[in-house]
Amino acid sequence: RDERDDAAEPHEVRRRGFGALRELLGRLAARQPLILWIDDLQWGDLDSAALLRDLLRPPDAPAMLVLLSYRSEDRAQVALPEVLEGELPQQWVHEMQLGPLEAAETRELAQRLCAAQIVSDERIAEIVAESAGSPFFIGELARSLGEGGTWFSLRLADIMGERFRQLSGAARQVLEVVSVAGGPVLRSVVLGAAGIGERGRPVVSKLEARFLLRTTTVNEQAAVEVYHDRIREALIAQITPSRLSAVHGQIAETLRLRPDADPHALFTHYLGAGETTLAGRYAVVAGDNAARALAFDRAAQLYQKALALASDGADHPALLVKLGEALANAGRALEAGEIFERAAVASAQRGDSVEEVFELRLRAADQQLRAGKLERGANLLRAVLTYVGVRLPRTSRRALVSALVQRMRFLLRGLSFTPCDAATIPARQLIRIDACWAATTKLSVLDTILAEGAGARCVIEALNAGERSRIIRSLAFEAVRESALGIRLFERRGMRLMRIVQRLAQAGDDPWERAWLHQCVGGIAYFTAHWRRASEGCQMSAAVWREHCQGVAWEIATADSFVLSALAHMGRLRELSQRLPAAITDAEQRGDAYATAGLRLGVPSMMWLAQDRAAEVRQMAEDTIAQWPRDRFLVQHYLYLLAAVQADLYLGDAWMAWRRVDEQWPKLAGSYLLNIAVARADLRHLRARAALAAATTPASRRPPRAQAPDPHWPRARLLRVARAEARRLRRERLPSAKVFATLIGSGLAVAEGRTEAAAERLGQAITVALQADMGLYAAAARYCYALRGGHDEQPSRAQALEWMSAQGVRNVSAMVRMLASGCDATA
Repeated sequence: RDERDDAAEPHEVRRRGFGALRELLGRLAARQPLILWIDDLQWGDLDSAALLRDLLRPPDAPAMLVLLSYRSEDRAQVALPEVLEGELPQQWVHEMQLGPLEAAETRELAQRLCAAQIVSDERIAEIVAESAGSPFFIGELARSLGEGGTWFSLRLADIMGERFRQLSGAARQVLEVVSVAGGPVLRSVVLGAAGIGERGRPVVSKLEARFLLRTTTVNEQAAVEVYHDRIREALIAQITPSRLSAVHGQIAETLRLRPDADPHALFTHYLGAGETTLAGRYAVVAGDNAARALAFDRAAQLYQKALALASDGADHPALLVKLGEALANAGRALEAGEIFERAAVASAQRGDSVEEVFELRLRAADQQLRAGKLERGANLLRAVLTYVGVRLPRTSRRALVSALVQRMRFLLRGLSFTPCDAATIPARQLIRIDACWAATTKLSVLDTILAEGAGARCVIEALNAGERSRIIRSLAFEAVRESALGIRLFERRGMRLMRIVQRLAQAGDDPWERAWLHQCVGGIAYFTAHWRRASEGCQMSAAVWREHCQGVAWEIATADSFVLSALAHMGRLRELSQRLPAAITDAEQRGDAYATAGLRLGVPSMMWLAQDRAAEVRQMAEDTIAQWPRDRFLVQHYLYLLAAVQADLYLGDAWMAWRRVDEQWPKLAGSYLLNIAVARADLRHLRARAALAAATTPASRRPPRAQAPDPHWPRARLLRVARAEARRLRRERLPSAKVFATLIGSGLAVAEGRTEAAAERLGQAITVALQADMGLYAAAARYCYALRGGHDEQPSRAQALEWMSAQGVRNVSAMVRMLASGCDATA
């Protein structure tokens, strides 16, 4: 209960969502030691495992001891350890195997349990020998002996069978029902299924007295379960298949008459009873409940079982759509895309409307593109766009003309619209908007010019339709896109669009719309290099999407990538190391090729450089980019170039860094990426650093097996490249570009032997880096400032070392070499 609100009930905590749970546990843990013990993990599922993983994920996990236990033979069924593997810092996790008792401990326990009886030493020795150190087995053997049982067998199944045969008929029926139920079950259900009603309560009490059942509660109602799972297994082994099926049927029929019947239990027991039609029906209802509870993996499993149980063996479009939505919400994009394609085929065969069929094809295209299946997804998307009257240009020149035409249409049209409910808008018009949206957000990795034209058309179509949520989404995306150009006119226009999104989102009470507002604010901040605001805004959007929305895997992945890249730009490597591995694992488990590439490559790869793992960064960059097409320069190639070249510079392999940049620059020069101010600044800085490093790294400092110098690129020519890029960076309006330009200028001054000028510019670099919230670059500038003999050089060096050490940087000199090429060179 929330102590600040005495009226807060469990349902209120559920409504407030996962964030409230984490906050509540954090407050409790701050006051007293907190232990979370989860027993019998074999009964858990992937959704529960994912919840606990998110709860324990750094950096703001509640401080508590978590104990997880399961039987070793059930290891294959336990999802949680697999989900948590690699998620938590290694030093946090301790695995203990609780083996059998030693012989002396077994003897002591047996003597205590048999203390009330006259038991010979031979009997005690027999218990010790036959129990194999199992405390439960010791207890059952001692209890059997105490009840006067004949010592004909020491097998637990035999002992349980004998005890079962000694029971009355009613008691056996009750025990059968509870054993078949498999877990805690309401007492009233047990008594009803056993056919003895409430008058049979004394039977339950007698079974409890014999340590065969125990009482518990389910939803504040009396429930019973088998005393120990070993007993349940032994009793199930005594029941014939026909009797087992009959008991399942009795339980199912008893549950069906209750108003609070659990559909999942009904599915399980009707399936056990062989009633496949009823089982399939309740599997769908249980799947719907799981989806509403955001347990999407469980929902997908139930829908798949319902499809398998369909009596006609045919694909049912409505059920396939439910399955596709569950898979998409779980982030399993590739599987979701295939299911939506199946649903489209089934819908067409059934004779559904053309609009319904193409809506399903659009959803299939969207999921295929999210999964990185570019060609398949693009072909599906083109087919949908053609149906709604939008033809994508086939050549780059036509794509450019189309983009300019659509952009001019948007500027001339204005931003006015008439609000309209989605239910009143023709289905084909909505499909057209959604298809343009998919092209805008997904085709950007194939052809940014093509996506640019689709984006402008998407905004026009959304405004023409007047549907609120699509207007908010498209305007928010457009505001970020225009702000990213780094042109004052478009920056002002982007802010105007953001204010419209803010007005629309605040007028309603829709979490999805609020999340898009936060994403708009954070995205604009990111593309104008205001890293702190970007991190805060995108964290807020991701939190709202996670806790309140469905079908937003792409949106969450996009927000997370902005947050992690902003942290890397700020140099908050400690926090990055706590967040990035978990985000990568999550993206890989969801099969999200976009998110995986974005997190493994680009600026976030500095996390591994801080850990002195540059060789791994190189290999990871090669492995990741190998999955993407080589015939065009995609966003992923830009991210690859950043990661690989920075790893080269870190390792001191300056000529490899320059070779990579030089080979890719002609492709990059024709890419739309140089129209994005942040990317343009990163790439120009990267080229200048590589040129400076190649020009200033003497042969004595080249590592073994490093690339040899290129005679076509003499020192003077490389310095001209660095000087030209520094001039271009100074013309940029981004705070980060000013930092980069100042550091490159410092490196050039060092290369030209102008020591005083180098020290002066390094002092300026410290100031502008701190102003830009780029602490890692400020620390690198301080370090080089001390090397150049700047004022107060000892405090500067100490401050730099202290700051980098706090961020987990293991090799300071290599990190400085990568960040400030040439500044650390010998004058």
